[in-house]
Formats: sequence, C-alpha cells, structure tokens
Amino acid sequence: MFNRPHFYRSYTVTVTDDNGCVFKRDVFVPLVDGCIFIAELISPNGDGANDTWFIGGLEGYANAKVQVLSRWGQIVFESTGYSTPWDGKYQNEYLPPADYYFVVQYDEERDPITGVVTIAYE
Repeated sequence: MFNRPHFYRSYTVTVTDDNGCVFKRDVFVPLVDGCIFIAELISPNGDGANDTWFIGGLEGYANAKVQVLSRWGQIVFESTGYSTPWDGKYQNEYLPPADYYFVVQYDEERDPITGVVTIAYE
C-alpha cells in the first residue's frame, strides 16, 4: 500500500498517568467518510513525482470501482478497489499525453465522481 500522510488528519494524543508520567503519540486518521482526493495530473516519466495516479480516501472502500476512459470512450484502466494505482499504461504501453476521463464509484448511495485526469510527460 502507498503511504500518503498528507491525506490523513494528524492528532497528538497525550496521556498522563497518576504518577505524572506523560506519553505522547501522533495518530494519523485517514480522511475517508466522503473525503476523496483525486489528482488531476499524472506524469509517468520515471522521475518519482506523480508517476502514478493518486486517489486519496478510497482506503475505506474496498469495492470502489475506478475507470479511466479515452476521449473516444474506450476503457483504458479499470479496477475494483484501488490498491494498485494506475501508471498511465494501457495494454502495457504508456498512453500518449492527453486528457482522459474518469469515473469513481466508491459508495452505491452516492453519485459517482467524474472528471478529467491529464497525462503529461514533462
């Protein structure tokens, strides 16, 4: 699983016992409960920045359905859950730079999230 602590809320918990001993610990709570972040850009050029498409907040939705479509409506990526982020490939080949359209259905009681993700190689 990938670690994205900036999509978690951080709390510092402090416990003091009867002897005055203090224990502090930072706790990270995922922003789930409808707080979904979907990156608008992927640049799969191997530089380690934005090489895969990040969707934050789906960790609590194991049955989430994610689709990415070309401008002609062809499905170029599809998954149930999002444990392996999309790397900008279709049939093991990198897609050309362009806008692609996505549909994320993470909760059957909510409307799907739709939008555009752009592939750029700069």
